[in-house]
Amino acid sequence: MEHLSDYPVLVAHSEQSDGSAVGRAVSELASALAEKELTVEFASSAADVEFAVSRDVGIGAALLDPELFGDEARLIEVLDSIHARSDGVPVMMLVRRGQVGELPLAIAERTRGAFWLDEDTPTFVAGRVERLVGDYVAGLLSPFFGALKRYVDDYNWVWCCPGHNGGMFYRKTALGRIFFDFVGEEFMRGDLCNASPELGSILQHQGPVLEAERRAAEVFGAERTYFVLNGTSTSNKMVTLSLLRPGDMVLFDRNCHKSNHHGALMLAGAIPVYLNPTRDANGIIGPIDWRYLDEDYIREQIRRHPLVRDPEAWERPRPFR
Repeated sequence: MEHLSDYPVLVAHSEQSDGSAVGRAVSELASALAEKELTVEFASSAADVEFAVSRDVGIGAALLDPELFGDEARLIEVLDSIHARSDGVPVMMLVRRGQVGELPLAIAERTRGAFWLDEDTPTFVAGRVERLVGDYVAGLLSPFFGALKRYVDDYNWVWCCPGHNGGMFYRKTALGRIFFDFVGEEFMRGDLCNASPELGSILQHQGPVLEAERRAAEVFGAERTYFVLNGTSTSNKMVTLSLLRPGDMVLFDRNCHKSNHHGALMLAGAIPVYLNPTRDANGIIGPIDWRYLDEDYIREQIRRHPLVRDPEAWERPRPFR
């Protein structure tokens, strides 16, 4: 279950502490928010609102009095700074009945609407704010991390690997307890294997894993995206081993990562036609020299290559796979 108290509601009103009827209404709203176990933070000026948002990216919602900002331009500036810092965070105006029709279109476009302090009860407004914060926080979670967090928050027992059993193994020694306290219980409980069906499968591309891969493909503009364990080195070897077979020629940057040497040359058995990088006066390696990318040069390298068995390989329309 999500703890919405971790995402404070920022309240900024010009009369929040002056003892007026409007000020009392703001105080009653703050009390109603607290009864919902929402954390309330107050700001007393436009600059204070900007400081609060820049200081804490975890703001769950902002309730603002338009009169606090002096003029429309300043309010728009603050609203833009809020959304630049926390994209999508719900912002509502705190107004009286007659003010609603006076809000400019530019303000309405940058907010979710307005609460009438002299119309709805504090309890109702607090409930609406609670829903806004909950929807906002839920929307922040990515598909896989969201599923992982929900799984841990539901207090599931785990009877598969890893063997530390949610960190309980470490708590059996004094040193292990220090380590457990250092990284935290949520970290330990979230250290799970692929035997939890609620989290999907990275090998079969199912469930939250598949949803996350589709989301990643959308973000990066790819047709498909696959997640791989064991890092970039394993990913490189997967690509080279799927594309190359023994005796294939491959254009090969001499300065490429060793995982490509391992995958393409040692495991796949491909034959490298090396492309040499440039070096500056200090010996720092730079990009590949243009002359090594010339087609005639590359074909000559193939013709003279001691490991190429086919004497006509250099004349093929497409010597490389």
